[in-house]
Amino acid sequence: NNNNHSSNNNHNNKKGPTGTNKLCSNTCNIEDPIPPLKFPGTDAIHNNNNNNDDESPQKRSGKTRGRGQVKRSRVPTSEYIPAIEGQEGDAPVLPVAADRVPRLDLAGKDKGTLLQALKDSGGVAFLELPKRGSKASKGALHPAKPRYRWFRELLDVTMYGRTAAQRRLFAFNSGEDLKRTLQTGGNSKHHADARYNFGVTTDNALKRTANEWGDLVWIANDFKQTWEFAARTLEEEILSYSNQIQDATGTISTDEASSDDFLAKLRSKSEGWMCSRFRHSLYPSGGVCTEHTDYGFATLQMTNSPGLQAFIDGRWQQVDTPDDCFLLFAGDMLELLTNGAVPALLHRVNLDAPPPPHPQRRSGNRSSLQIMRQCNIFFLQPDRTSSVAPLPGLLRDDGTDHEAVVYGDWHLRKSTLAFHRY
Repeated sequence: NNNNHSSNNNHNNKKGPTGTNKLCSNTCNIEDPIPPLKFPGTDAIHNNNNNNDDESPQKRSGKTRGRGQVKRSRVPTSEYIPAIEGQEGDAPVLPVAADRVPRLDLAGKDKGTLLQALKDSGGVAFLELPKRGSKASKGALHPAKPRYRWFRELLDVTMYGRTAAQRRLFAFNSGEDLKRTLQTGGNSKHHADARYNFGVTTDNALKRTANEWGDLVWIANDFKQTWEFAARTLEEEILSYSNQIQDATGTISTDEASSDDFLAKLRSKSEGWMCSRFRHSLYPSGGVCTEHTDYGFATLQMTNSPGLQAFIDGRWQQVDTPDDCFLLFAGDMLELLTNGAVPALLHRVNLDAPPPPHPQRRSGNRSSLQIMRQCNIFFLQPDRTSSVAPLPGLLRDDGTDHEAVVYGDWHLRKSTLAFHRY
């Protein structure tokens, strides 16, 4: 990340999702992505998808239990999941049953039910988007609409001529191996997934000025919109679930919570969600994202093509999101917070065709690479210093409880494996 904040003084007083000033503290610089690989430059991406977005980007300007001290641990929230073989050779992957994944209206009748629904479904849900012109849509928070064509254009042009790219306000990489993040020991060989990723951090989206972003300011604006929706929604749903557990069990934590205790921060409206990330992924023909669970609390995803597969009920199943919904699934921290009641969703992306060779830049020629799938992904992740522990009412005290972790330690562990930093 570029940490030069000389031009953002008038942005530091902005309010976070809970209405508190959070942009001056709890920032998360731990991911600092590896330097971008050489960008394809003017190698063209020939795409047969007809997605009609509005304007081109060039036209836009403007271990103690309870709530006490945390024992730092390098052990994952879930027990090690052995690699489930197969982007090839598996039994046919069939679509998930229509009634297996719940469809929720969290702005209306289903408010306060998200975590119970995720528990029942194995960690995944469809969330309804507000209908245009409806009463519910007026003033309602919702994630930003994906700009598929605009991100394709970013892949079509020379990035380093753009202000935002020059200042490292977003990252570009294709060297991530997510299957490797499932290991708890050893040092398996790194095999990069076949996809291209644009990534944006909370710091850069919220703290850098429109002038710094230049004609790519729409990326920062879309981040802010989705971040506010995700943070407010999960805050309400987690607190609602916590209260339900407390009422059902009569369990009240008697330990004095530390200042970095996640649940205490939610109640005091001081959790900043400053390690959250936005990613736009582009998959070539035969593209792959290997099986993994996501690091944080929840992931929001919108896509223009099938390919997502989830491990539900002991088998891989294809998850296709209805047009009027987006997908939400649980990550490692939600599994930890619920002591395993809500499982982090094991998932992957697998396109049918075999992956092509990596495109080579040739003077005077254009790449024959085709982009077959794109998706907006938002990872809701807490502050680096936030300590996440199981809810007191869900502790079993039988030696099987999840251990508390400091989120920054957990994130660093998994991202290090993904990018082969050791």
